[in-house]
Amino acid sequence: SQSGKRTISLSVASDEGSDISEMELEMTVKATEIPLSAFLYSHDDLTVRFTDMSDYAVSYYWEFGDRRTSTLREPVHTFSAEGQYTVSQVVRNRACADTSVQVIILKPNLAVPGTPQPALKIYPVPANRYIIIETDAISDNDIFVAIYTSGGRLIRQTESKAGTARIVIDVDTWPAGTYILNIRSGNEQFTTKIPVIR
Repeated sequence: SQSGKRTISLSVASDEGSDISEMELEMTVKATEIPLSAFLYSHDDLTVRFTDMSDYAVSYYWEFGDRRTSTLREPVHTFSAEGQYTVSQVVRNRACADTSVQVIILKPNLAVPGTPQPALKIYPVPANRYIIIETDAISDNDIFVAIYTSGGRLIRQTESKAGTARIVIDVDTWPAGTYILNIRSGNEQFTTKIPVIR
């Protein structure tokens, strides 16, 4: 059950006597990695893109709250109507399974067709010292930014008041790797992956 040094002994016996031999072995026990379910999502109107944030998963099962399911790692699902949906992700490996649940609220974008929409700019990519987030229009809602490791651990969370058009996040002390950036403002969410290099 645990790693370490063990003394292994073998004894034999017969009518003429007995003998015993011992040997010390260094043994390593590798525990099975337990799966951990986690996900983010972003949506455009009623189409939702799910980003997997789980650890140690080998299979996936999604329930979208509208009697539809998926076994893809990162499904894209279009709901038939606006409303509130309870979405669950079940991840498994040979050890066991884990489930996470989020309630999402969907409202169609009320944009007039042909009307230019505010663009979201994130740069530089890859990042080295900082990440800059810019929008072409002033938001009427507060902006919430969360950054996760590729394993789903939250490492930075910040909030900017309505009217902010530029956010700068310092990444100078972060280890090299890929991070998940989630931006939320009002009912809108956007998720992307940001590589950090050294």
